[in-house]
Amino acid sequence: MFRRVNLTKLAPGTLYLHSMPGRCEPMDNWLQAVRDHKISHVICLAPPDDVRNESPRYADLLESNGLRCPHRLFPIPDFGVPADRGAFAARVEEAAGWLREGGRVLVHCGAGIGRTGMFAVGVLIALGLDHAHALARVEEAGSYPERDAQRDLLTWYASSRS
Repeated sequence: MFRRVNLTKLAPGTLYLHSMPGRCEPMDNWLQAVRDHKISHVICLAPPDDVRNESPRYADLLESNGLRCPHRLFPIPDFGVPADRGAFAARVEEAAGWLREGGRVLVHCGAGIGRTGMFAVGVLIALGLDHAHALARVEEAGSYPERDAQRDLLTWYASSRS
């Protein structure tokens, strides 16, 4: 299920959150939903080995560039944070830029909760929303940072932008 984040007054694009494609639904259904939602960019936060183990067909599509839309791999360990804070900032700002241009961005990890929530909150902060309101909007869509380290990263990112 594609869960839409409220971007009212932030950007003309659309931000969707999801679990690992092919993990909880048939891969063909997911691919059709990507077409139906006119997804312009996919951001995969799961490490390649996790993708291969949990959704082999999706792993094949990523490796062969078979998604039919641009994708970014930004692997973050399950329940973890990126090793490079600057890379996190660059990735959420890149996604925010796509949304400002009217892009339709899908973000996922494994379950679509913690890492996905952390990334989505970062994107909303990059779009100009304060940390608390960004978190509330992402929670409304069913994701949230699950660990203290994820929350700490977002606190750092929000303070670095003020």
